[in-house]
Amino acid sequence: MNPVITITQLYFDAKEKTITIPILKDLVPHLARSPGITGKALAKAVGESRTALSYAVQLLTGEPLSELLKQWRLLHAMYLLSCTRLPYQEVAKQCGYRTIDGLSKFMLRNLKCTAYEYREQRIHGNRNV
Repeated sequence: MNPVITITQLYFDAKEKTITIPILKDLVPHLARSPGITGKALAKAVGESRTALSYAVQLLTGEPLSELLKQWRLLHAMYLLSCTRLPYQEVAKQCGYRTIDGLSKFMLRNLKCTAYEYREQRIHGNRNV
């Protein structure tokens, strides 16, 4: 199944406020305010069952809701680390983690670098990550 929109594209379209797909248009404000939101809380916020929301996300993005939430957190962390000077703890908090250690472990699993390493690579011009 070809996705209608990728999660990465959805994230950047959300930044530019150019989302036109109704169910995704409803999701984005909640994801933007709370990147660490759970699937259950997100479904409740948009007035859908978790099952219905999961099915809609799968049809539109080709990925399960859990993957959307995971990728959204990662993209938001990457954005905050690259484009702001927020303290690491604040970046972690905004992405739904209690500590920077939790965020760094998550990034290490997904990007093969910690939050600190990611920011340092961006500051020093290494665009390989």
